Amino acid sequence: MEHNSRVYVDGFESDLVNRLETYGIKTRVLEPEQTAQCSYVLKYTADEQYNLAIILSAAELKLYQCKQRIGFAEYKLHRSGGTDFSKYQRNEAKINRLVDNMLLSARTAK
Repeated sequence: MEHNSRVYVDGFESDLVNRLETYGIKTRVLEPEQTAQCSYVLKYTADEQYNLAIILSAAELKLYQCKQRIGFAEYKLHRSGGTDFSKYQRNEAKINRLVDNMLLSARTAK
């Protein structure tokens, strides 16, 4: 996984690693310049906002195999989530769904 130093969402990277490892995917977090020789690379972005609490407002996962994108998933909180109280779920639950969707998209892309 390629470390993104611009993501400040608390626990985001460790939650990603934990979820990937539940699938038996051994994961190392590397700096961008260290991923050139990797067969698979996961890149991510994430943002948060304040809405009575700090919540995950957007996230994107892109999975690459030999520099070709094979998986994708995104989470976007539209209009600050309105009355959808799932916006207050722990980040881990949102990240788990993101990883699940990304791996599903990678499986169907083959």
